[in-house]
Amino acid sequence: MTVQESQTNNQDLIRMAIRAAKSGNRESARVMLRQVYERDRHNEQALLWLAKIARDNAEREQWLSRILEFNPDNVTAQKALEQVLNSREDRNNRAVILYGVVTVIMLALVVLVLFTVLS
Repeated sequence: MTVQESQTNNQDLIRMAIRAAKSGNRESARVMLRQVYERDRHNEQALLWLAKIARDNAEREQWLSRILEFNPDNVTAQKALEQVLNSREDRNNRAVILYGVVTVIMLALVVLVLFTVLS
């Protein structure tokens, strides 16, 4: 297969994968996009779609990071990765706040119990 035939075949697979993803068939889309990725590890369109249909943020971060390894100027990947990282930071912040609230409640209960016992 020539390089031009391979590129055409990759583009056809990407088009079919996009249609599959948009129609809700993400698993088929993943299979096709991974085929493209195996042939061309620098195919940014395939990698962006793999990130878009990732199962979770960890997988999404992995695909976006791969793009930025060979093309640090890809603005779409930069913005998407920033969103993933901000989402993780937001979850971490919520966990810290929740932990703080629980700690304050526990301390208040301890003080209340001590006050009741000592009264």
